[in-house]
Amino acid sequence: MNLPPESQSAYLVCAFSMLGKIAAADGIVSREEVQKVEEFIDFELELDPKMKNLALKVFREAQDSPLELRDYAERFQRAYPDRVHHLDSMVHILLQVSTADGQMSKTEEDLVRSAALLLGLSDPAFQRIKKEHLEKRLSRLQLPRT
Repeated sequence: MNLPPESQSAYLVCAFSMLGKIAAADGIVSREEVQKVEEFIDFELELDPKMKNLALKVFREAQDSPLELRDYAERFQRAYPDRVHHLDSMVHILLQVSTADGQMSKTEEDLVRSAALLLGLSDPAFQRIKKEHLEKRLSRLQLPRT
């Protein structure tokens, strides 16, 4: 993660709170959703064990928090207004978690779209990212032809 330490903590709180809200949106946090979050931590962010534990704690606590995903998305956008890469990657991981259990509920889709718009993406940009994500997911699920 290429952020200064103070920015890294803010990123973790906002990002993993949004992920917790998305995972809990359909009423059940599945094993697959938790696994997707752990993969994000281990392979994309490459967090050390202390930061990983913090990220997972934030993720779990956000699931029951009275704050809404919109609150965290607004904080994230204020913290990273000029970092388009962070905004796009946040939408990608929100989509990955929302589809980790094999489906994306209407509530999850609406929340991810709302977060994307609050993060500053246009609706066409969100639709493009969602389409790319779903196409990749579908291509991974298809069986090889013989």
